[in-house]
Amino acid sequence: MLLYTQVELELLTDVDMLLFVEKGIRGGVSQCCSRYAEANNRYMGEDYNPEKEDVYLMYYDINNLYGWAMAQYLPYGGFEWADAKDYLILPEDSEYGYILEVDLEYPESLHDSHKDLPLCPEHACPPGSKQRKLLTTLKAKHKYVIHYRSLQQAIRLGVQVTKVHRALKFKQGPWLKSYIDLNTEKRKNSNNDFEKQQYKLCNNAIFGKTMENVRKRIDVKLVSSWDGRYGAEAQISKPNFHSRAIFDENLVAIQLSKTSVTIDKPVYVGFSILDISKTQLYRFHYDFMRDRFGSNCKVLYTDTDSLVYEIRGQNRRYSKRWRHQKDQRHQVIGGKEYHYLDDYLQCLRENTIISREQHNIRSRLHVLRSEKERKIALSPHDDKRYLVPGTVDTLPWGHKDIASEPPAKKPKYN
Repeated sequence: MLLYTQVELELLTDVDMLLFVEKGIRGGVSQCCSRYAEANNRYMGEDYNPEKEDVYLMYYDINNLYGWAMAQYLPYGGFEWADAKDYLILPEDSEYGYILEVDLEYPESLHDSHKDLPLCPEHACPPGSKQRKLLTTLKAKHKYVIHYRSLQQAIRLGVQVTKVHRALKFKQGPWLKSYIDLNTEKRKNSNNDFEKQQYKLCNNAIFGKTMENVRKRIDVKLVSSWDGRYGAEAQISKPNFHSRAIFDENLVAIQLSKTSVTIDKPVYVGFSILDISKTQLYRFHYDFMRDRFGSNCKVLYTDTDSLVYEIRGQNRRYSKRWRHQKDQRHQVIGGKEYHYLDDYLQCLRENTIISREQHNIRSRLHVLRSEKERKIALSPHDDKRYLVPGTVDTLPWGHKDIASEPPAKKPKYN
């Protein structure tokens, strides 16, 4: 990629800048907003009930979301702390851009219209949990790190900036676009699945390597003797000894933690791709779906680049002007799948955890074993959002209608 684009990416040598950018890395949003919905429209044949309101369930997927984001203006160098007084009017194709650290407020007047897909997701622990998750909340955010394009969109949609703490200025350009377009074109012209996946991976691998956490790398030593400078005794005596695995009396694998780490990845590129890609998802929801259907459309589920909607009212016809999305999942549930639907409804309505036994072939110390284990198949527990009592609907944490945050009802095991 570097050879093809001839770009020279500057590596961050200031530890404050590095930690600043890493603080803003957030993956794709995955959440369930409503746990059950039922379609009723003229395309359902004999199952259609014309006496009831028309309801359409639509699954939309944004085409090549990360590929689109990688073709945008991305940072490549010239990093410096700045005042960023012009971040509100800076165009997308400016020669420079900003990563900002800001305080944000979500006005209560937006709580109802933004409850399906709040802007500016953040890593936080849900009430009653100790596990950090990526949540879309309506709570105020303190020292939130965000790309200037995402911040411009949030402000346009009503989010208020109460304070700008600091801003990192950078030079930017569409330096990756030619490489992305090359692989996209080659993928279109491919006549077999292998080539299609190969060119898709060429794009996705670039994104993944820009955010690789080199701190998680480890050293593993294979030793066949106890004594000596490089023997097992010397290795496990080191202060960075982590663990060992004994294969037999003559072979031991010893894992050592890294004593030093060289941060040599352009993490600012991965951060920008993630933040810019979210603007496309929000643009589709607020500027197209909400603008066209208003309160008649409701998000049921979202996962990174896809949205499942419930749309009420007649004539689901929509404009084809939104060329970045496609309508997915045309099939209805198959006959053999009704059994799983019944399990899901039992889990949902009776607040029951359903577990099942499964058989696996596992490799432990390079020895294959057949194992039987019992795992949770379905669970009603989801603390990413607040479940409205007596309904299948949820609200984002921080919503004005959540008077308190009581502990969730403990589910039963089945």
